[in-house]
Amino acid sequence: PARTSEVAKVPGKADCGARGHGRRTAVGGAVLALVAIAWIWMAGRGRVTGPPPILGRLPECQLLAPGSGSVSARDWRGGKIAVITPWLEECPDCMGRMPDLADLSRDLARDPALAFCSVAYQGNRRTTRRFVDRMGIQGTVLFDTQGALMYGAGISTLTTLVVDRAGRIRYRGAPDRVAVRRVIEALRTEP
Repeated sequence: PARTSEVAKVPGKADCGARGHGRRTAVGGAVLALVAIAWIWMAGRGRVTGPPPILGRLPECQLLAPGSGSVSARDWRGGKIAVITPWLEECPDCMGRMPDLADLSRDLARDPALAFCSVAYQGNRRTTRRFVDRMGIQGTVLFDTQGALMYGAGISTLTTLVVDRAGRIRYRGAPDRVAVRRVIEALRTEP
């Protein structure tokens, strides 16, 4: 296991997506994503007033905290709505969309009702901190050295998750400020 004072680099090439998931998982995930996109589109036009769909549960995983120790997926349950986005410095697709994540972080990181965090997959604390500062990403940065969040949720890097207080994924998609904000506003009214 990796020590909490240092983030171990996972051997091998940079991996921008979740491995080891079968075709059924990909098709099921695509269907759920389409349902969520349809809800967001219709909500933006005033045609939907109900809650956003439930797309699954946040997988049980331990993420390394910035100082030392770790954060569990259970830590987000019952408290705040969580906005979580994993990313990878070495992912070419991520680099083009990092300004979107930075915009989303500036919009949401200081909201006391939210737990906003970006999750660095691979890398180490020193280079990650420099990268986050350079990109202007605000909020908590956690580390997922083994990809447990990405693989467990069946997502690729720079896919934003909005997780309700019960640990259910209610949004899975791009770090789009408007779409994420719509889901959050709908979830604020839920107990």
